[in-house]
Amino acid sequence: MKTKEKRQSVGDCEETLRALEIKREQLIQRGEKLPQLRREASYAAHVEKDVKSRHTLDKVAHEAATHGSELESLDDAIACAKNRLLVAKAMEGEVAARAKAKEAIEVVAHFKKLGRDLDEALRLVAERGQELEALLSKLHTTTGANFPTRDQLDALGFSALMTAVLQTPWAKRFRPMQPSQRRHFRDLFDGWATVLDNRIKPLLEDEAA
Repeated sequence: MKTKEKRQSVGDCEETLRALEIKREQLIQRGEKLPQLRREASYAAHVEKDVKSRHTLDKVAHEAATHGSELESLDDAIACAKNRLLVAKAMEGEVAARAKAKEAIEVVAHFKKLGRDLDEALRLVAERGQELEALLSKLHTTTGANFPTRDQLDALGFSALMTAVLQTPWAKRFRPMQPSQRRHFRDLFDGWATVLDNRIKPLLEDEAA
């Protein structure tokens, strides 16, 4: 029964390939030394009947006989290791692509939500702007003061609106503002309300007295 091969990582495959290539280089270097070893041991083995030299000669003969086959088998192993490395890289690439795709789904969902949020924010700005238009008339009537004037609300309110717009990706489409020109609705309205409160409260105090 064929066993299921263990899936190797790119790092494991690269390490295996390096080890095989080192082994092949060592085998080539050993093969280059064999003729010299044979020459050194031949005379003593054949003429002097030296046992150690005979043993060396037999060992060299065996290595020489199997050297070519061993080198071919290493070449086959290296070719297989390279193929496995390619497969591992492809599989890791697919895993990375799937992970990126999952992240992209979340990013796209957030992107869509921002579009809806922007529409909602602009709708709210439009509604509050319309409400402010009516409220300003009522403010003038109840306080008896033409403050803030429509011109003030128009100019300073526009500055506050532009201050916010210039912080968006569309800022380059609008004229830049100096820091001294920047405004915020909260500061504007709080300041105007403080002036009006200071005018109104004395009247209430007089009534209470």
